[in-house]
Amino acid sequence: MSANTDESSRKRQRTDTDAGLESEHPAHGAVLVRDEHVWYPEGNIIITACSGTCKGDGRCEGPTFGYKCIRSTLVQHSRAFEGMFVYDNAGGPTVDEVPVVHLPDRAEDVQGFMWMMHGFLELPARRRDPNTTKIIGGALRLAVKYEAVRMEKQLRAILERDWPKSYLEWAEAERQNGLLWEKVEEEGKVLGNLKICDVNLYAPDPASVVSLAKEARVSTVLRAAWYELARSYAQGSTPYRDDGTHLGWWVERRAADVRLLDQADLVRLLVGREKLRDMASFIVRKQILSRFPFKEYEGNPKSLTRCDPLRCYQEVSKRLNELEDSTDVGHDPMGAFITLQTQIRQAEGVCSSCKDHSCWDLRDAAMSVWDALEDIFDLKEELAFDSGSEN
Repeated sequence: MSANTDESSRKRQRTDTDAGLESEHPAHGAVLVRDEHVWYPEGNIIITACSGTCKGDGRCEGPTFGYKCIRSTLVQHSRAFEGMFVYDNAGGPTVDEVPVVHLPDRAEDVQGFMWMMHGFLELPARRRDPNTTKIIGGALRLAVKYEAVRMEKQLRAILERDWPKSYLEWAEAERQNGLLWEKVEEEGKVLGNLKICDVNLYAPDPASVVSLAKEARVSTVLRAAWYELARSYAQGSTPYRDDGTHLGWWVERRAADVRLLDQADLVRLLVGREKLRDMASFIVRKQILSRFPFKEYEGNPKSLTRCDPLRCYQEVSKRLNELEDSTDVGHDPMGAFITLQTQIRQAEGVCSSCKDHSCWDLRDAAMSVWDALEDIFDLKEELAFDSGSEN
């Protein structure tokens, strides 16, 4: 069977001699580069896109990329193509007597769109792959534009997997990312006592996610994406024990391409960071610290453990005060609350009842931050309109 398959492949290659070659585009006067994947000998329509700028006379400066495909395949995927092919193309441009339809979109976007439609686009399998927006961005933008509904849903699902719309899903994504950072630490470069990690090799640029979400109207990912953008900073340092004898520094180089944001978004980012910091500090002081000690557990015989209120208060409030004074709670309050939950669970000087109660309060605090992100980053208008909504 393998031999028959190889022979069939060779026969196809002999008949499909045009694939990957170049010719002159009949309408735009540019070199026509035939796609290596989507150029079928039985194709009855050629979709083209220009890689350079088009002049006033309709001629392109750069090469034009072509995709020879089946009309019925395009119509099956896209409502817009169904209407486009209603009109007769008689007298229009052709290549080898096959009619040509030129799309005004960016060549890389059209390539992603056509490859996705014909099963050649390799979709990212890992959550928050750093190249996700580059891989699916073009296909998603054109899926929305040309009403390729099924394709849009599939690509939206990838973004929504990486940037969930609920707190619990986001927390699970954070847990999985924590496993990734363990691998990052192993692969970090060591220079003397300075260990350097380029986070951008492992994590996506949140600015690109915000930009793509706005272009493709995928508003469900904006809460998580804006929060990630707010907690991203150029460089952070964390002390670590290098070899047990001296203290080294773990340096994270992290950056977002703010050129992808417009002026209004830059203002939104700066104002949102201040609002996020103020809210996190308020929650620690008023929503958590003010509740200790827990009077309902003090000497309660029904409690699984007898609570020592003073000891529990000292242990938990110490950690909360340290958290309030640190920069972590201002940059990343939800992450800081999750970390503190783990620390309290492991604390020896806190009874199990107070551990449970304080961890519940910390989770409620994190959920309060999540619910407030819409107001913090002024997302009401964006969240009200979504390309995938049923309205």
